[in-house]
Amino acid sequence: MVLESFVTATKVEKYPVIVFVVGFIITIAASLITLFAFPRQYVSILSIAFIVIPLVPLIHNLFLRVEKREELSLERSYAGFMRRHGYLIRFYIWLFLGIVVGFAFMYVSTHNIVGKDLFTYQEEVLASITTIRSSLVGKVLCESTQCVFTEIFKNNTKVLISALLFSFVYGAGALFLITWNASLVGVLLGREIFEKLGSGILFAVYGGFLRFLTILPHGIFEVVAYFIAAVSGTLFSAMITHRKANSEAAKMFFIDGFILFLFAFVFLLIGAFIEALLV
Repeated sequence: MVLESFVTATKVEKYPVIVFVVGFIITIAASLITLFAFPRQYVSILSIAFIVIPLVPLIHNLFLRVEKREELSLERSYAGFMRRHGYLIRFYIWLFLGIVVGFAFMYVSTHNIVGKDLFTYQEEVLASITTIRSSLVGKVLCESTQCVFTEIFKNNTKVLISALLFSFVYGAGALFLITWNASLVGVLLGREIFEKLGSGILFAVYGGFLRFLTILPHGIFEVVAYFIAAVSGTLFSAMITHRKANSEAAKMFFIDGFILFLFAFVFLLIGAFIEALLV
């Protein structure tokens, strides 16, 4: 594929900010392609698929580097395991941010032309989240912070397990989940910017930035938890598909994957706790 020719796994590891640019450009290209090539009612979902498809070979090559790094680390201590997987987590973070900005840009630039056709399902999900959040704030569903924490953590745990399973079963499958969540954040920010455009572009972008800051305290822990879970699922998958169960490499894959999943779980707890306090 063309993307593989310009953006290699080596370049991504050395210059992770490249992934931000790639995510931004692919989001715009995928949105435009689906908008003009398919019926409007399917665009908001198909755009997710068209973002993920060109990224699959790249993430596959990154996974192979993870496996190779595991093998080379067999003679070393486990203390540096984050150095073995940190760049893959950084890849997800930069990609997520690039897709978020891409969707926000598309929302603002195309809203007056195509209305909400490009973001139908994202708008529906955001409306549903707003309703649930209002119920929590109004103490319709919960009457205590502990109850709010439980509801938030329960919902986020489902996403965490999904990221783990998607990555474990499909390899790059977690990309769909990550891209979908990035599209939700991007549409949320794009809507905020669009609503304030009457006051000037700088004020509108500033308003979008402030809106982003409101979800940052808890969102950064939750999103990073999903990224870590995706890497964990990749290691569990590699343990089964590429190594004998009793080999040293398989043990390394399992231990690193388990430790990463524990990190993801702790991050999710922190994020849910912060969000419950904010609610």
